[in-house]
Amino acid sequence: MLDEKEADPINWTLFKLILKWAMEAGIMLVWTFSLLQWNYMARSKNIGDLAFHQFQTGDDYIKIRYDK
Repeated sequence: MLDEKEADPINWTLFKLILKWAMEAGIMLVWTFSLLQWNYMARSKNIGDLAFHQFQTGDDYIKIRYDK
């Protein structure tokens, strides 16, 4: 009963499988982005202004810059 532009939510089991696959494949950006997005969805009112241009990655870090 969803609208055409909506999607079914990812359940916890599928989410864990995605994270496990990303770790085993060595794709840390997918793992980190997925984990951050899962946590941010619960706080969507607080991070409504967060966008991709605010993420900066390095060899061993991810930096998030908030616009003021």
